[in-house]
Amino acid sequence: MSGKRKRDSPKLVELSDKSKWKKTKANPHDDFRTPAHIMDDLAKEWPRPTLDVAANEENAVAEHFYTKEDNALEQEWNGVVWCNPPYIGISDWYQKAKEEILHNPKCEEIQFLGPASTYQAIFHHIIMPLASEVVFYRGRIAFLGPHSLKTDTGRQLPAAFGSMAVRFVKGGRPQGQPLKVSSAWAYPL
Repeated sequence: MSGKRKRDSPKLVELSDKSKWKKTKANPHDDFRTPAHIMDDLAKEWPRPTLDVAANEENAVAEHFYTKEDNALEQEWNGVVWCNPPYIGISDWYQKAKEEILHNPKCEEIQFLGPASTYQAIFHHIIMPLASEVVFYRGRIAFLGPHSLKTDTGRQLPAAFGSMAVRFVKGGRPQGQPLKVSSAWAYPL
């Protein structure tokens, strides 16, 4: 469990020079939290994650998590993994998910939240052939955190793009089985 932490545990890995965590020009922070209603909705059909690979003490959705300092792109992803990574440089995270689900016997499942960018190569070269399920969100998710953008009245602003949750399961889809696609609301009803 090198590099994996539990809440309130000491730092186990030094910050790597190879860190891929980046920030957007619109908002230079990368510490946004997945809203609880998104996790609750997914938990109706998907197992709860045991490891959050892009988190901090305040926004982790699993008991075990990797922080920016741990650099999850250089760690092993074991169990049921949740990944809501920084969206700039997201192809590195999808590539890591592909490597882990295909080659790490301890990685059971990866649940990934990212932009619904179906025009990008990663959608056609990683998601389409390897994912078991994709949930497209109607509307735009309002991510939480101390650096979230808000209106003058304090209302949370949603992301500037649509989102999708992608499920990669060990062993992949059975041969000939189509990709399961569904939709859900991006905001609580």
